[in-house]
Amino acid sequence: MKVVQIKVIGGKTGTAQKVNSVTGGYESGKYISSMAAMAPVDSPEITAFVSIDEPSNGAYYAGVVTAPLMKILLTDIF
Repeated sequence: MKVVQIKVIGGKTGTAQKVNSVTGGYESGKYISSMAAMAPVDSPEITAFVSIDEPSNGAYYAGVVTAPLMKILLTDIF
């Protein structure tokens, strides 16, 4: 019999458009995708942060880009 421990994870994703340092405006098609997480929520043992500068697979929303990586990371830890 395998005992499975369930951890409740808390996290927040973020997607930011990059700024052009010369013009001060936003760069078209340039993004930073990130996610911060902690686990377990009721008594955190670990915090983690994943950030991808200019994701290149066409997707840029953090929920699509960084959340799957965070899931892999936290699954490996717990």
